Amino acid sequence: MTTSSMADSPQTLDFSIPERLNGRFAMIAFDLMIISYVLTGQIIPGIF
Repeated sequence: MTTSSMADSPQTLDFSIPERLNGRFAMIAFDLMIISYVLTGQIIPGIF
């Protein structure tokens, strides 16, 4: 009878939560860019 331990099996990393947060932050940033463009008419207010 064999038992498996953490050292015997390769670790698999679960990046689903960080990837989900990254996607949400990107969507929020994109929405803020659209809102600032609609309100000011500039791509980056104060620069362009």
